[in-house]
Amino acid sequence: MKSIVIISFIVLLILDVFLRRKQKNEKNKIEDELVGALLKKDYKKFDQLIDSEDAQRRIAPFNRHYMKLNAAILRNKNIDIVLESFEKIKMNQAQKNELYSKAFGYYVEKENKEKSSYYKDKILNDTKSESLHEMANRMYSIYIDKSDMYLDILLKENESLTGAKRASNDALLAKIYENKKDNLNQEKYLNQFKEDMKGK
Repeated sequence: MKSIVIISFIVLLILDVFLRRKQKNEKNKIEDELVGALLKKDYKKFDQLIDSEDAQRRIAPFNRHYMKLNAAILRNKNIDIVLESFEKIKMNQAQKNELYSKAFGYYVEKENKEKSSYYKDKILNDTKSESLHEMANRMYSIYIDKSDMYLDILLKENESLTGAKRASNDALLAKIYENKKDNLNQEKYLNQFKEDMKGK
C-alpha cells in the first residue's frame, strides 16, 4: 500500500513537471511568433496573435499589453489607447517602473508637455527608484523646459564615465546644445553618443 502511494505521488509529480514544461514551451512559442511578427513589421499577424485566446490564456496581462505598447510605438499609432488599457491591470513595482519610464521617455522625446508631465508625476509619486526620479527630472528639464541647469553636472559626470555608461549623458548634452543652438557641441556629443553606444 505504501509503495502504491509513493508510485502515485511520483507519477503525479512527473505529470505536473511535464504539463508545466508543455505550458512553458507553448508560451515561449507564441511569444517568439509575436516578436517575429514585430521584427518583420507584420502588424496584421501581430494583432491577430496578441488578441487570440491562446495569447490571452498563456501570456500574463501586463506582458501582453506591454507587447502591444511596443507595437504601438513602432507604428507610432494608438499609443494613448494602449497606455490607458494598463489602468485596468494590477502592476507590481518593477512593472510600474518599466511602464512609466517607457511612456515618459516616449512623450518627452515627442516634447509633449502634458503627457510628459503626467508620467513624470507617476514616476515621482508611484515609484521608489531614486535613479528613475533623477532621470525624469533631468529629461523633463532638458526636453520640455529647454533648460541648461544640468549642463555642468552632466559634463562633470562625463569626466568619470566611458562607453555605454556615458551614452545617456551624451544624448542629454547633445539635446542641451541643440536647445542652445550650439551646433558644434551638439554634433560633438551626438558623435560621442554613437561611439559610446558601441561600448568603446
